[in-house]
Amino acid sequence: MDLMENNKIKAYIELVCTQIKFKDIHENIKEELVDHINNIVEENMEKGFSLEESIDMSIKQMGDAYVLGQELNKIHKPKPEWSILSLTFIFTLIGILSMYAMSLQDLWTDWRIKGMIKTSITMFVVGIVIIVGLYFFDYRKIKPFSKYLYIATSIFLILGDRYRMFYRVTRNFNYITPFLYAIALSGIFSEYRWQKEKVFSNLIILFLPIIMIIAFQISVVTPIIMYFTMILVLILISGGSIKYILGSIGVGAIVVVFSIFNQPYRIERVKNLLNPLRDPLGSGYMNVQLRELISSAGLLGNRMNIDKTEMPILGLPEMHTDYIFSYIIYAFGWLAGISIIVLSIVFFIRLIKTVKSIEDNYGRLLVSTFSSLFIVQFIYNILMILGLAPIAGISMPFISYGTVLNMVNMIMIGIISSIYRRKDLLSDKNI
Repeated sequence: MDLMENNKIKAYIELVCTQIKFKDIHENIKEELVDHINNIVEENMEKGFSLEESIDMSIKQMGDAYVLGQELNKIHKPKPEWSILSLTFIFTLIGILSMYAMSLQDLWTDWRIKGMIKTSITMFVVGIVIIVGLYFFDYRKIKPFSKYLYIATSIFLILGDRYRMFYRVTRNFNYITPFLYAIALSGIFSEYRWQKEKVFSNLIILFLPIIMIIAFQISVVTPIIMYFTMILVLILISGGSIKYILGSIGVGAIVVVFSIFNQPYRIERVKNLLNPLRDPLGSGYMNVQLRELISSAGLLGNRMNIDKTEMPILGLPEMHTDYIFSYIIYAFGWLAGISIIVLSIVFFIRLIKTVKSIEDNYGRLLVSTFSSLFIVQFIYNILMILGLAPIAGISMPFISYGTVLNMVNMIMIGIISSIYRRKDLLSDKNI
């Protein structure tokens, strides 16, 4: 029976919902209340009471609408995921303070470092505004545009490094490509797509971007590492079987090997990883210098007495971006470096716990894919600095200087906050 058409029940539920400030949860509350009332009505009718009598008795048993609404308001009052937000701000502040420390040590020209510090602070403020705005924005409104976003991202991926007129839009596209595909693919795979008849089309959708990255982009290592990690997580969370995951890993291994042996300088990077001293003044220069920096750091660092022989490497343009973790270890010591690693692990744990708390499939996929992008950036950058991974253009989220990349990371945190705010919503059918 459709009890929502009953005026008494409809009026009762509306009164309950007037006390619940979080309007996005109203539809779920209505469904739960109707289901509960329906069970009570059926029990009473089985005892011989009429429909009207059963409805009156069920409403009475449910209790005062205002009191129930206030109780549900307390239960469903949205709360930010403070631990993720706090760690985001801590990482960003670490980056700004590191830039400030560099300015005190005259590693670059005064006007340049001041400009970067000013930009970092501006981006931090803008990032906070973005996170707050997205926290109140309903992320489910993005889902209908998933297919169009996939197509648009693919077009820009093809045109980005080929046509000068797209330069301003695409010069940092390698960083944002995995992010855009994460949004698009999360929407596409939010409905279960792993039936046998869809497997082939799924694999085309997932692996076509990798082919386009290799074929049309000049820089391929960074987007491939990030994208491939993201789609592995996507397959796992969206219900793909282990054979698809293992098959994807096999494809990924082939792609990595091809990418390495396709360019001589990438082969050199792998050789330098295995033996940094083979060409210390040539292709292995960065590997040797990074090893020297972190090996001479000590527990508390050298910020008060920087070795003049290490000034050239500390003053390189990349030191505040891809290699900032090495500067932090050198200047502030292994204690600071280990602290960042520990904070990163806590960040990972909180992201994974957030994934488990999301009821909506689309929201769960978004948080999962975003989390994979954060985790691979942190882990690869740390391993790279420690000499355990080849040098690649993968920066440390929030800490490394970079306007576009940090804005993308802030947007991901904002969307994660929006999803967490609505983590108890079961369906997006009304969006």
